[in-house]
Amino acid sequence: MAKQIRFVSQPTIVDGQDVAEIAVFDVDDNPVNVGGSKAPDAGSVTPASLSGYDPSTGHSKMVKVKADGSGFDFVDDSTTPTAGAITSAMLAPNAVNTAAIGDGQVTAAKLAKGVIPAAYTLPAASVTALGGVKKGVAVPNVAADADAAALASAFNSLLTQLRAAGVIAA
Repeated sequence: MAKQIRFVSQPTIVDGQDVAEIAVFDVDDNPVNVGGSKAPDAGSVTPASLSGYDPSTGHSKMVKVKADGSGFDFVDDSTTPTAGAITSAMLAPNAVNTAAIGDGQVTAAKLAKGVIPAAYTLPAASVTALGGVKKGVAVPNVAADADAAALASAFNSLLTQLRAAGVIAA
């Protein structure tokens, strides 16, 4: 049979009632006031003073009164809200910012449709519209003493490269 301690507050001892004196300490060995009619001092109850606090995760145990009022339990407070349970109206201004979002946590699948536009395709250039063209291959310089046939060949080669790159029409 498990032993229980129930903390009660009453004006006097009831005849026939067993009374035990106990001392309660938090994880830092500080005394904790669990009885009497005095409320805890401001700031004296912290996550670290509750059972099960894990400083590496920041998760602790919360005190939850049993449904039948017969006492309390410590319950894990690290549960994840159900989808849609938290709305924008519930958040404080600027509660969600770049620093609060972990790397890799936002993906296209998690965003509403249309937030990320469709992939962009660069249109081809035409005589009436701007567009993308390919870089042509290098065309060598013509010698300063080149004859007309060499000049014509270099010029025609340049025209061929411009047409192939889409800079001028074929």
